[in-house]
Amino acid sequence: MDPAAVTREQMESTRVARFAALDAWTIQDDPIVPQEARDIFLARRLRTVATPAGLEGPFANPSPITDVEGFSLNIAICPPGQGPGLHRHRQTTETFTCLRGRFRVYYGEHGEHETFLDELDTISIPPGVMRGFQNVGDADGHLQVLITGDVRDMNDITLAPSVLEAIAAFGPEVAAAVEATGRTPPVVAAN
Repeated sequence: MDPAAVTREQMESTRVARFAALDAWTIQDDPIVPQEARDIFLARRLRTVATPAGLEGPFANPSPITDVEGFSLNIAICPPGQGPGLHRHRQTTETFTCLRGRFRVYYGEHGEHETFLDELDTISIPPGVMRGFQNVGDADGHLQVLITGDVRDMNDITLAPSVLEAIAAFGPEVAAAVEATGRTPPVVAAN
């Protein structure tokens, strides 16, 4: 797209995301993983706004804006009391902005620290730090989730052992389906 000659039609078709038209993440349609299990490691509803060109893997979900560099932008929608459990992004920074409602963002190796976000408040979690979030409001909450880093590092999530144990309680088929998303601890080669 020639920046000097960009048209309204070009912008609308490739650079505008309409919330009502955003698709659900593909893992949210997985019939093997029941909603109760998904609620342990995902926001109840996830909508992708923008993704880097070339993003592949479990986080390469449909988005209307597909050629940004160095970030993905999502909206997490959680009912009261819900939100994904502890996880870490090994190589990317995750920044949360509360758009609607109130969220508790907890962090630390065991979630021992917490910060509360009211509407338009923001927290940025650096790579390697365990984090989770939960809607503490009394209606559905909306949290903007901005993940920044190299496109090759966007699939860098590791779930906390406590989250993996809770998922394992749903049985081996469910645990295997979640493992297929790449959200398990990375295998570290012996020296």
